[in-house]
Amino acid sequence: MSISIEGNPISKARPRFSSKGRPYNPQRQKDYEEFLKWKMKEKLNGIPNSENEFGLRCLFYRDSKHRIDCDNMLKMICDAANGIVWKDDAQCLEVHGRVFKKDENPRTEILFYLISDGDGTPSSRCEACNKLIKSYKSSPVKFCSRACSLKDHRTIMQCTYCKKSFSVQKCLVNRGRSKFCSVGCTSSHYGAIKSKIHQQKYKCEICKGPVSRPEYKKCKRCHLGIIQKTVLTPKIPLIQL
Repeated sequence: MSISIEGNPISKARPRFSSKGRPYNPQRQKDYEEFLKWKMKEKLNGIPNSENEFGLRCLFYRDSKHRIDCDNMLKMICDAANGIVWKDDAQCLEVHGRVFKKDENPRTEILFYLISDGDGTPSSRCEACNKLIKSYKSSPVKFCSRACSLKDHRTIMQCTYCKKSFSVQKCLVNRGRSKFCSVGCTSSHYGAIKSKIHQQKYKCEICKGPVSRPEYKKCKRCHLGIIQKTVLTPKIPLIQL
């Protein structure tokens, strides 16, 4: 929407204080802001203000070389558009202003435009499910939900001991700490390796078979065999003739 306002543009001045200390705005400034509101209403022709996000471009042409602040003139336009073009000037995300001095035709050229489609919110795609999501440059969003975030940061591995598939974080895979699906498989795997090493070092005194610990003098098989012989062999009493 573009509007052209004839006459020298007026800047938004700071509030002044009366003799009793009460703040007030100059009457000239109030009248100009009210005039801008009527011009905007006339251009919109009854269209209600929206919740979209806008950009604003203003060109200020003045007939003199007097010093004037461009940002104060932009503030006048933004305040006049409250409740008419937008609900609040916080919806104006882009502002461009330019002052031209000593022009033969003093006026103000105003242009309101949408900065994006839909609801005016920048959008991107979820990296996991490719769903459309809202994302801003100040706080970029990569995933649409926590489930997608967890899914993207996990992968499927196979347990080294039991050969079952399990889900694990990718950071653990990069560190080489995701070889087993549970603590039990981890203990069984390294326990078997430790027993194999010990069995090669220590041997049974009877059958010369492997034992798992140095304090074991007999293997399990020989130890159980001796116990069975001791328990099951009946004691025959001696008969004196």
